[in-house]
Amino acid sequence: MLQESMTSTAEVSNGERWVQSVGIIGAGIMGQGIAHLCAKFDYPVVLIDINEATLVEAKSKIKNIHRFDLMLQKQQK
Repeated sequence: MLQESMTSTAEVSNGERWVQSVGIIGAGIMGQGIAHLCAKFDYPVVLIDINEATLVEAKSKIKNIHRFDLMLQKQQK
């Protein structure tokens, strides 16, 4: 089983979180969307898939989604 880890840190006012990290099985379209949304809100994400090529492609697509999301946020300001 292959996995790709995308981590980021989050500052929480009381220092605690209910969810410490998110594990997603399947790097398809739905898995990519869930991984992006969780990472966007500073949750460490572990994305797992049985196909290494799918996993590599998913990481690239998630980065592109993130760039597009940042571009939209800048335009709204």
